[in-house]
Amino acid sequence: MNSIALLILQGVLSSLGLFVMKVYLGNAKASIVAGDFLDRAVLMACGGFTLYVVSFGLWMLILVKTPLSYAYPISIGITLLVTSFLAVLFLSEVIGLARGIGMLAILIGVVIIHTSR
Repeated sequence: MNSIALLILQGVLSSLGLFVMKVYLGNAKASIVAGDFLDRAVLMACGGFTLYVVSFGLWMLILVKTPLSYAYPISIGITLLVTSFLAVLFLSEVIGLARGIGMLAILIGVVIIHTSR
């Protein structure tokens, strides 16, 4: 698998892990306090954590194969864009004009960094 595909996969897995933990951690905490360790919220929060750990493993693989000055900005950009998309789509978060323009600038930056390699 080439480096850009690994970076996209890493960014998506990281974002999904963060998103799932954001959605379920509050309820998971309440379930754990109540002694219900196999509650759906606990299992989902653990699943989100697992996705995040897998994304970290991919990050280690990426670092071995790819220059940091290329990998880091692309990883951060992809993670920011995917996480923001999930927050808007599923958490009803609002991205204003200034943040939207900033995200577009980041996307353009990611494309420039990738094509300049």
